[in-house]
Amino acid sequence: MPTHYELVEDGLVQVVDTDGSISYPVSADPSLVWWSWTAASCVAGLAAFLFAAAKLAKRMTKLTALMKKSATAKKWVDKLGGAKATLQAMYDAARGWIASKSWTKYLTSTKALALSAFAASGLTLVGDALGIGSCVSLIRAAI
Repeated sequence: MPTHYELVEDGLVQVVDTDGSISYPVSADPSLVWWSWTAASCVAGLAAFLFAAAKLAKRMTKLTALMKKSATAKKWVDKLGGAKATLQAMYDAARGWIASKSWTKYLTSTKALALSAFAASGLTLVGDALGIGSCVSLIRAAI
């Protein structure tokens, strides 16, 4: 069934084009597009993050600056063992999700708890600073 989106005063509306053979109510779920786009963005962001050594130093500098601004996030980063260990835990969570749909597969329960608390205290900002905000969105939606 074809659909399209229209901009209206208050936002974006999905329009479903039906014909006489359709029984009502009609349900349209745009989440497949979101999951597909966000997953592709996450993979691209992770690839850029993991394979760009020169960018890693710059991202670590951004992470350090961001941590100074948030005492709560810093507490959880410290609990995880520092910025590098936090990035490793984020990578392990993404790797576990890709491998088995379980983001905790490669994390101890303590690290999983600390990473969850870190997420609640500003992981979206860190993800954006690192260029992997789409991965954060996926993890939050999956939890």
